Amino acid sequence: MKCLYTSVGEWRFKSPQPAEHWVGVRDCTEVAPKCIQYNRYTDRVEGSEDCLFLNIYAKRCGKHLETENPLPVMVYIHGGGFATGTASRRFLKFSDPNLRYQEMRLKDIVMALKMAKTKLCELNGDPNNVTLFGHSAGSCATHVLISTPHCEGLFHKAILLSGLIMHTEELPNLRFRYAKHLGYEGVDDDEQIFNYLNSLKRKSL
Repeated sequence: MKCLYTSVGEWRFKSPQPAEHWVGVRDCTEVAPKCIQYNRYTDRVEGSEDCLFLNIYAKRCGKHLETENPLPVMVYIHGGGFATGTASRRFLKFSDPNLRYQEMRLKDIVMALKMAKTKLCELNGDPNNVTLFGHSAGSCATHVLISTPHCEGLFHKAILLSGLIMHTEELPNLRFRYAKHLGYEGVDDDEQIFNYLNSLKRKSL
């Protein structure tokens, strides 16, 4: 299910937005593209920047989805070191207060949880019985989301599989160092760095 506008075009590096409504039946029989990432096994850049989708599976009872009581819901976050997988998370933020809306952190996941919650009743899911779980980096993300107020009411239980956050330290001047690695020759200024990164083609990033 296409649930969010990803950060493409004018929304690149910005917070995810709810997708537009569509008319009729949406074809969900094809696997959605994964987020753009480097595949170390093929030495190629794969995927798409238009990649924020939810894979939703609902148990059918005969020809219908309905059961006597709504079913518990499991929301899975895949691993991949926050860099690879079928829907890579984006970790990038700027210290400039005017660019705070650019903080990627875990906004994609939070927005996905919000969108899923609005659709659960239509798919016989119980919006008051949601378990968030993941492995590796997905487990770390789950651990962080347990403590964020932005997720209050979005899930009720959590399972951590081989990953947790004990302490998070940010590398100094990471955005500046990353931009210089990609050819940036300017000064350590958030707006200039953002504009430079935003001008690059996806394979360069």
